[in-house]
Amino acid sequence: MEIIQMGISGSVTIYMKEPNMMRLDVEYMGMMVTQAFDGETAWWSGSQTGIAEDLPEEMVEVMRNSSFGNSALLDPAKYGIKYTYKGKETIEGKDYLVLDRVHSGGYTIVHYLDPETYLIYKTKQDSFDEMMTEIVEETIMSDYKEVEGVMIAHGFTILRDGIEFGTLTVTAVDFNSGLEDSFFKKGE
Repeated sequence: MEIIQMGISGSVTIYMKEPNMMRLDVEYMGMMVTQAFDGETAWWSGSQTGIAEDLPEEMVEVMRNSSFGNSALLDPAKYGIKYTYKGKETIEGKDYLVLDRVHSGGYTIVHYLDPETYLIYKTKQDSFDEMMTEIVEETIMSDYKEVEGVMIAHGFTILRDGIEFGTLTVTAVDFNSGLEDSFFKKGE
């Protein structure tokens, strides 16, 4: 990963387990920061203190709504998610299909799909920055590669309020790696 605006680079490892667990381990400048959602509790810890703390409520919703895996795509109503087709939008001379993904609490992620491949080109959502200020975050996905029969984006460009904030490059993807639920629990 590279956070352009801050001149920071490092690595991010993202772990997900169905139906709604997620963990991010971020290593940069000799520090490790973990954010996780265990299906109920969202928490974080940093290598400076080593103490796991609950995330602020605004971030809990972001983590909860970002943690849904493939089962939420196959049966969205079960997870309180509704998709609505909004038509087409032209971005840089190309038309994209626009889908709103609305969660039961009103949290919305807008998906822009390539009409030829149906792969996600971009997502847009309200998010929060490091100072807990609400921002519009867009993620542009690129460099799709097939991994075990699934097309996975390997390039991500993150924009915050329209300004390039950072990039992520995927170097490896593993499926069904046997993660235990305890791996996502606070302080594990």
